[in-house]
Amino acid sequence: MVRIADAISALTLNLQRDDGAVVYLNGNEVARSNMAPGTVEYSTRAGGSAGNFTEENTYYELELSTSALLTGTNVLSVEIHQSSLSSSDLSFDLDLIATSSTKFVNLLHLGSAAYIYWIDDGAVLHESDDLLEWSATDASSPFQILTDEARKFYRLHLQ
Repeated sequence: MVRIADAISALTLNLQRDDGAVVYLNGNEVARSNMAPGTVEYSTRAGGSAGNFTEENTYYELELSTSALLTGTNVLSVEIHQSSLSSSDLSFDLDLIATSSTKFVNLLHLGSAAYIYWIDDGAVLHESDDLLEWSATDASSPFQILTDEARKFYRLHLQ
């Protein structure tokens, strides 16, 4: 069986921040945006204000090293820093894209039906109604996504 962390060849983070951000993967700093080099404390100010519409709505693409990935659960955390104490807003958004030459999960469409298909027998499918509370299912692959019920979110936990 392929170790998931070893199969990931690249990580791309798309980060929108107001004003600055420091990104950590499993407790290790992996990226900064609009932050000066050196030690960062909770009170460290961002390098400048993201004070215009364009900058506040820009997604900065950052390549991350895969060396910080662990087998099992990985934790991505982000600190957002203001440029001044009087700043009236704070925001961020991000997505993380993992690139692998090995396909672990596919979404299949057969006619009008959609299925999640995975190849790892140790994987467990979780579902949620709100992205906050997740529960493991006893689903096996392929799993049909029923679209006529209430909205559901799915994630696959790979061992």
